[in-house]
Amino acid sequence: MKPNYISGIEVLLDILNNLMVSSSLIVMLYQQNVTTHCQCDEHKNIIQAAQRLMQEHLRELEEQLDISEQAPFTMTLQQALNLPQS
Repeated sequence: MKPNYISGIEVLLDILNNLMVSSSLIVMLYQQNVTTHCQCDEHKNIIQAAQRLMQEHLRELEEQLDISEQAPFTMTLQQALNLPQS
């Protein structure tokens, strides 16, 4: 496991990799002609749209946070993770 992965990300990457391989094989088997129907620009546009949606989603989450020094409820990381008190 690579150290930069957080829990669950590796599983999602494996699913995505398998999906990409399977999709490519299916397209090769069933494509009606030799020329590809997807253009690289289409893939680039899909990625850019996903990035915009994720940025919007993260901005919305950030707006819901109270990170002021006088937050109404504060807890330690130990409490948030429900770890036993030492």
